[in-house]
Amino acid sequence: MFYHYLKIALRNLLKNKIQSAISIVGLVVGFVCITLSTMWIRYETTYDKQHPNAENIYCLVILNKNNPDYCKSVIFGKDVQRFWDTYPEIEKAANIGIISWVNVQNAEGKVIECYGTEPHFFDVFSIPFVLGDKETALAKPYSIVLNERTATELFGSPEQAIGKVLKSTSHEGNNPDYTVTAVIKNLEHSNLKTNALIPFSKLERDEWEWDYFLGYLVLKNNINKKEFFAKLEQADEHGRYYKAVPIPEIQYKYNYYGLDRTLPFNYNYIVILVLISFLLFVCAIINHISIFISFTYTRLKDLGLRKAIGASAVQLFLLLVTEFIFTLLLAFILGACVIETLRPVLENITLIAIDIPQMIGIITLLMILGALLSVLLISIPFWRICTQAVKQNMTDRKPMGQQRTQKILVSIQLIISIFFLFITSIMYLQMRFIAHKDLGMNIKNVIKITPNASYSKIFTSKAHIIADKLKQNEHITAAFIQGRDFFLENGNKNFLSKYLNWEGKNPDFPDFSGTWIEAQPELVDFFGIKIIEGRFFSKDFANENDKIVIDKKFAEIIGNPIGKILSDSRQQWEIIGVIESIQDRSLKHESRPTILEFSNNAFSFIYIRYAGNKAKEALELVDKVLKEQEINNYNAAFMEDTFKGFTKADSIMMHIISVIAATCLIISAFGVYSLTLYSMARRKREVAIRKIMGADITEIIRMFIKEYLWLVLIACIIAVPSAHYCMDKWLQNYANRINISWWFIACIIIVVTGIVILTVLRQIVKAANSNPSDIIKYE
Repeated sequence: MFYHYLKIALRNLLKNKIQSAISIVGLVVGFVCITLSTMWIRYETTYDKQHPNAENIYCLVILNKNNPDYCKSVIFGKDVQRFWDTYPEIEKAANIGIISWVNVQNAEGKVIECYGTEPHFFDVFSIPFVLGDKETALAKPYSIVLNERTATELFGSPEQAIGKVLKSTSHEGNNPDYTVTAVIKNLEHSNLKTNALIPFSKLERDEWEWDYFLGYLVLKNNINKKEFFAKLEQADEHGRYYKAVPIPEIQYKYNYYGLDRTLPFNYNYIVILVLISFLLFVCAIINHISIFISFTYTRLKDLGLRKAIGASAVQLFLLLVTEFIFTLLLAFILGACVIETLRPVLENITLIAIDIPQMIGIITLLMILGALLSVLLISIPFWRICTQAVKQNMTDRKPMGQQRTQKILVSIQLIISIFFLFITSIMYLQMRFIAHKDLGMNIKNVIKITPNASYSKIFTSKAHIIADKLKQNEHITAAFIQGRDFFLENGNKNFLSKYLNWEGKNPDFPDFSGTWIEAQPELVDFFGIKIIEGRFFSKDFANENDKIVIDKKFAEIIGNPIGKILSDSRQQWEIIGVIESIQDRSLKHESRPTILEFSNNAFSFIYIRYAGNKAKEALELVDKVLKEQEINNYNAAFMEDTFKGFTKADSIMMHIISVIAATCLIISAFGVYSLTLYSMARRKREVAIRKIMGADITEIIRMFIKEYLWLVLIACIIAVPSAHYCMDKWLQNYANRINISWWFIACIIIVVTGIVILTVLRQIVKAANSNPSDIIKYE
């Protein structure tokens, strides 16, 4: 019997090719999206969970209540005993981080970057040793521990690596030999880079905050974690406080040099992606149900005949369910094939490694849940059809409840589609607004050249030579040297107004934070920053160290600032100029009051501006000039790309949601089309009678269009306020943002209405133009 049901299912699938294809394609797209997003979020939430005590391992960071942008990692310095006395809940602690000024190489010249840590690291993290012992692995100053992959790459096998010597490639004048003392297992699905670990003696320091190292701690068992976290987060007089971050969260909540990768997304975006993928999946299932119900009601005579010759309601029900599940499983199998095809693309975009057995498990689970959910939703309509098939066929009474069910299903699809269309449009307008926002400076065609830390001294000594050589090329229009990076929060210092004094300062003025930039005289001309009042730093003046320039925002606070003295507890400066406010950080934040002082730092960066579309030629020239000066390791970054990087996640998410929104609209249009086909077939006698009674084509078209406009109106009433609320919350992440205007909402409604009308108009016109006498005769 089951084989017979499958044959009928396949026959009906081939008989209704268009409707079957529409249903299957929608299910495939929905299944692919929900599966990929589920795998992604599972991957992101299971980092470093392979350690037996993972639930007690935390990364310690320092935040600031007065500055939401402030975030530093904790390095356990020589005063660590005081820290442990204050927080006895901590059992163990260790640091690990990149040592950018130390690389090592073997005899063949293969270079490996090193990560510094301490022997306690192997107490915090349970990493199996292939060779060697954790008690002695990092006991000596110039010992080095490799993982299996690195040992094999450098020496052929872990056994051959033990005792071998690796030469330091540091350009700092100290090139010690490092001896391999142990080989550990490769850490998979981890943020910890363990390719080469060396003992880091500079951990004996007074400072507790650092950018390059992460401080991990292990909490004792059976402690009250809630009380411990509350104690950690008590802020000091400067607003700084500690926060213990679970190890799976550190990689998507905080970004440090010590992490294994840089994420294009944060965790919130991945959660959003899962939710919208689920909505798309629901939309696809609803579309499949709607189309299948429409097709089933066209088979009432067939079902009635089967019941008349002995088929029970249960058998008819099993027949319909078999056909329904057959189409569903076919779509899921095709979706699984698409997922396997797209797997390399997903791994490249999201920087994750997909485990095949886990992927198969997730696919199987979602197939089962999707099938169960669909059958539960379809059971009541199917059972009603099966129990009433004969009666409806004999009496010719049309099932009015079926059309109501379809209208509800189509309305749900429209609600989801309008919701996605709304948020996609808002995201596009916000991204477009950001792309055209005036930053107060020109960063177009600008490349920032940064040497590797091991080349910093030689770069400083030759910076002027490099800049001069670059400026001599026809493709380079300008170049200047800077001691500290000032753009996009990479190197700026911050200040708090309560620690500064100036003439006429209002003691009741609310405290505020600002940006303190160290600048060279060439900065304003190179970036085209407008000088509003006074002057900028100049090499024509002997001493600029006691002078500062402020921006327009700070000038508005001070009032008539030129010539006034600004001071703190250690020094005072004369204000010599005012510049236009610049956006030195992400547009998610307002530009802040800014102070610029003359830079006395060693030269660490070179900025160049290239002509027209000569980016490739400029990069080739930079590489040539730096290598001529024996600088082989550096980074060249386009400043426009750096700025876009702050909204990269939003931009990528916008494109993903755009695809999902378009898919939902297409699926919804097919749902409306299916409803129209059934409605026209069911009401063709009504249309004929209306025409015989004198109704013209325009009146009939208006009557049907009105029904579908009501569906759109109901969907808009539900979807638009929900989407408006969500996007208003999202826009609050941006200090520079658009406003959601009434005309935008009107455009969304008009677009959706137009799509629905174009979808149903052809079928309505066809029904309205039909010959009423033929229909009456046939019926």
